[in-house]
Amino acid sequence: MRGTVHRRPRIRPDALPAAAWPGLFGLDRTGAVGSLVWRAVADRDRPTVAAAREYVADADAARAARRGADAQLALAERWDVFDPDGLTAADLADGDATVLDCSALPPAAATAVCAAVARALYDARVRGTIRRLPWLFVDEAHAFFGGVAGDALATLLTRGRAPGVSLVCATQRPAALPDVAVSQADLLVAHRLHGRADLDALRGPDPVRSATTSPRDSPTPWARRSSSTTRRGRRRPSASANGGRPTAGRAPARRTRRGSRSRPGRTEGAVDVGLTLGVANGGHGRDSPVSADGRSVGERLVAGAVEKPVLGLFVVLLLVMATGFLVGLVLVVT
Repeated sequence: MRGTVHRRPRIRPDALPAAAWPGLFGLDRTGAVGSLVWRAVADRDRPTVAAAREYVADADAARAARRGADAQLALAERWDVFDPDGLTAADLADGDATVLDCSALPPAAATAVCAAVARALYDARVRGTIRRLPWLFVDEAHAFFGGVAGDALATLLTRGRAPGVSLVCATQRPAALPDVAVSQADLLVAHRLHGRADLDALRGPDPVRSATTSPRDSPTPWARRSSSTTRRGRRRPSASANGGRPTAGRAPARRTRRGSRSRPGRTEGAVDVGLTLGVANGGHGRDSPVSADGRSVGERLVAGAVEKPVLGLFVVLLLVMATGFLVGLVLVVT
């Protein structure tokens, strides 16, 4: 795949709304310094950081406010990410992959770049200035939702479907994401997770999923599509655990009758007993008499017998045969 890598990405200063600039420095937009920065950026149609500093120097404001605003704008100038000829939506949606490497930027500068790109793509699609349907991939997404890029990313999640802007967020800390990032996702792919907060974050915002189909206590890889509507208008949840392929720390599904395999998506329920007993969760191995949720093998078998009549009949027959064997043994001995 062809593409372009920008080691020092640059954006236009007006790619960020003037009202967002105080938040870029952690300032209150209603305060003396924050409001002055706001006015300085909004003063011109094509602002530059140097022009904003000139506005602050000549502003009718208290000296302390002017010094504070100039110090923040000087910091933004040292970031070297604001350029009147910076990247536009047309540059990003030219058909090739564009990589913006923000690893060398301070966190505030990186969030500014992310916010500018997200807003530019959304506005361009709404206005019809680009024809392609762009995809925006954000790595370490939890670091951007907490800054000035949070509103722009939330807009793509909640309103990006209509203009055709797709967002992919990657993170190792799902608990640090806002609820909208999980509830509005069409597809969730979870690799090995151990933290209770991270597991709850993936489970909580989706009321359609039931407790028996959630990977709450399973650190194994897991994927699910969000609830969708069928042609008949009914809601249907769908889930799968790593496509049924065995992974490290997880035993493969056992063979059932007619050569079929236990369904891999149901790792917590007691229905697929062969698969459930083979899962190594929370330090309980395959040969452990106690499963990950604290229930013994016997309790699992009883629960499975209640939910599956065929399995229940098999258990009853097994008990009858064992009882007959014991009675015969006693008679022989006596």
